Amino acid sequence: MAFFPTHKLKYIPPNLITCSGMVLGLLSAWFSLTAQFEWAAWVILWCALIDRLDGLVARAFKATSKIGMELDSFSDFTTFGIAPAIFVFSLFAHRYASSSLRVMVYVGVPIFVVCAALRLAKFNVTTEEIGDQLFLGIPTTLTGVLLSTGFLTAERYGAPTAVFQALPIVMIVLGVLMISTIKLPKLKRRENKLLDYFQTANMLAGFVFGWLRIFPEYIFFITVVYVLVGVPYYWIKPPLSKGVA
Repeated sequence: MAFFPTHKLKYIPPNLITCSGMVLGLLSAWFSLTAQFEWAAWVILWCALIDRLDGLVARAFKATSKIGMELDSFSDFTTFGIAPAIFVFSLFAHRYASSSLRVMVYVGVPIFVVCAALRLAKFNVTTEEIGDQLFLGIPTTLTGVLLSTGFLTAERYGAPTAVFQALPIVMIVLGVLMISTIKLPKLKRRENKLLDYFQTANMLAGFVFGWLRIFPEYIFFITVVYVLVGVPYYWIKPPLSKGVA
């Protein structure tokens, strides 16, 4: 009997990518604890890019599995639940310890973490029912992108202190959106070629800008547009997925 069945080797690349995202989530937390907030935010964005990459690799190798899905959830909870929570806790501890909104951190951050856990648990048990065309609730990956690029954009353009102090409230809003029944289309190939090229070009731009740590405002803008356009999408065009009214 082989020590490791050769037919299982195809599962290694996507799972290694997933695990690397988990490790980066820990790295982001370390940057937050040492008050290196820009680096912490960029690493959260890298985690989002890796989360997208492991899915692409899994499909390319035809190596999707239930274990991979569970591992992905653990990684997502670390990178988009725990890492952002430590980021906001540390930001207030180092910069806004005397803020009157500090108490909101003790409310907003735990709500965000619990909602992230609920969102991931719900995703695992409803994926087959919902289908592969939409998200039910805002995905944790998207909240990670919004928080990280939103912070980096605010830092770059010298946003007022009130913008940063509103982060705990933003986390509550994002937490509620994660566990909501809002329908958001997944980034799949489109029948409309122009829309498909536009979507692909922006995804490639996000990867390039993210890894090079440039233009966070563009990534933030295009992510906000995706949410604002995607949410009303199913009001206009009903989903084809089974089990969703």
